[in-house]
Amino acid sequence: MRKLILILLSFSFITSCTQKKLQENKHIVIEHYIQLTGKQILSESDSITIPLSKQGYTLHIPESKPIATIIFPSGSAPDTTRNIDEYDIIEPALAKNMAVLFVSTGKIIEFLFTDEDIKIIDMLIGNVLEKYELKNKPIFLAGMSLGGTMALRYSEYCYLNNSSFGLKPSTIAICDAPLDMVRMWYEQEQAIKNNYHPNAVGEAKWVLHYLRKNLNGSPEESMENYIDYSPFVYKNENIAVEKLHAPYSNPLPAS
Repeated sequence: MRKLILILLSFSFITSCTQKKLQENKHIVIEHYIQLTGKQILSESDSITIPLSKQGYTLHIPESKPIATIIFPSGSAPDTTRNIDEYDIIEPALAKNMAVLFVSTGKIIEFLFTDEDIKIIDMLIGNVLEKYELKNKPIFLAGMSLGGTMALRYSEYCYLNNSSFGLKPSTIAICDAPLDMVRMWYEQEQAIKNNYHPNAVGEAKWVLHYLRKNLNGSPEESMENYIDYSPFVYKNENIAVEKLHAPYSNPLPAS
């Protein structure tokens, strides 16, 4: 399975790549995506599903040789031409002669539960940095919400020397990212009890299903997996300190 994933990813980098130069901003945008087939199942009865998205990257490169790269991991392909706050960083980064890279795994809801999931991110990022001669320059990881969870998970993976490209981020910046899955479990249970809004209850149900499926049960049933997955655990002060000093360990089997 691992070899198959690597072969498919390698093949995808040969196809469907576009490059354009934006004259008004004087920088180059390179986009490279493949549409994945299939769906993500968000309920035990398979009644709630979402289709897979595009896997690949969008890279903004300044005209001058970049001095660093800011990387945003996500589960879906971004449209960086949209005028929204999330992409406001592109122009000031380019002005400081930094490249900006957005990578997408193609799974809209992406927690990076397994090493196999993280390897996909590693290959996407590593291949781009090597291809455009950015690998040996500082890299900064950033993300909002689940993108922030992905950024920190990948950083931990790299700092345990697991990256196939030897990557180690210089800085990590995250915002509103779920990090403590023990706390997240109980928050979702409370949302169901509160029954404040159907959307909140629906989201809580699929989150609980996703945690139960990927971490082998509830925190009571599988606390060790919750602690090993979560970048930070607040429930126990000793665990929290331990996680800060030894943040990454993943005993879960590859799916």
